[in-house]
Amino acid sequence: MLKTLIYLSLLSMYLFGTSMQTLSWKNGETFLNFLDNNSLPSTLYYDLDDREKILTEEIFAGIDYQVLVNEDNQTQQVLIPLGEELQIHIYKTSNDYELKIIPIIYQTKTKTDYVTVLTSPYKDIIDTTSNPELARAFLSAYGKSINFKKDIRFGDIIVIHYEQKYRLNDLHSTPTILAALSETNRAKKYIFNFQDGYYDEKGKELDKYFMVEPCKYKRISDGFTHKRWHPIRKKYRPHLGVDYAARTGTPVNAAASGRITFIGNKGGYGKTIEIKHQNGYKTLYAHLNRYANVKKGQYVKKNKRIGYVGSTGLSTGPHLHFGLYKHNRAINPYKVIEKTKIKITAKYKSAFRQKVKTYKSTLDQYL
Repeated sequence: MLKTLIYLSLLSMYLFGTSMQTLSWKNGETFLNFLDNNSLPSTLYYDLDDREKILTEEIFAGIDYQVLVNEDNQTQQVLIPLGEELQIHIYKTSNDYELKIIPIIYQTKTKTDYVTVLTSPYKDIIDTTSNPELARAFLSAYGKSINFKKDIRFGDIIVIHYEQKYRLNDLHSTPTILAALSETNRAKKYIFNFQDGYYDEKGKELDKYFMVEPCKYKRISDGFTHKRWHPIRKKYRPHLGVDYAARTGTPVNAAASGRITFIGNKGGYGKTIEIKHQNGYKTLYAHLNRYANVKKGQYVKKNKRIGYVGSTGLSTGPHLHFGLYKHNRAINPYKVIEKTKIKITAKYKSAFRQKVKTYKSTLDQYL
């Protein structure tokens, strides 16, 4: 159905003089501002349920979106990404406009790239692949297991085997590195993706965690998901963060060291704090009851108290909504929150060894 809809949209571009524009979401623009600026009815927002309204707060400055307009410059369709799996779809009907949250249609390709280090791994990966996200993912995957400033030399070799999503023929989302090889001084260091973690050849998990849980809690009332189908409402209901159910007034701490970039009311999120961290990470703390003695622009260290659990904004009870973003894309916080090292148990050793054998063979072909 979605593919048919897109095909018909593209067909109309030729038959009815419509054109597709790719635009960038403006800094400070809200979803209601966007509707007003594009002569779209505000009921598209007000008819949403509370959870869907909160999702509109996940549209960040710099995100690319598409608008289909006719020859009179009237909006026919709009596609706005929400994370990596879903998008807001606004489209014109015979009488008015409708809004739905639908899956993003993308294609996934498996690729292997060979890179010779001439300046730095980061720059050389970008120069070779034209994919900055791949460079960031490579450095993140290796974590602290290699000091790329000291250990890598001119002429060293990097091989990356990964999956990349494409949307409308453009790169979409952060690539998933399946395996990688860094060869320096003729010594090879492999890493392998297994069960959402990165391991060396012997099955030891790499150390790359730098965040801690932001508060004490009774339970996790809602986990992270990019795309969840609600069978009763017949809607997709993503949740781009983790909800910690806790008593009102429970202290909230910075999950990692960084600088506060936002403190104030943020629509359905109520009283909110955002902190910018190293390597393109950002954390969001929402529905706060009140703030601690902190201000915008202040640098805070990990575990610094920044606020207190509450139920402000569109909330059904006291809890902390904790969001984590990498270059403004929502990711699962538990991929980077500090946790006990995972050892590959006997149950999975056979599967891990088979994956190592397969991926090593792929990587070694490029040497």
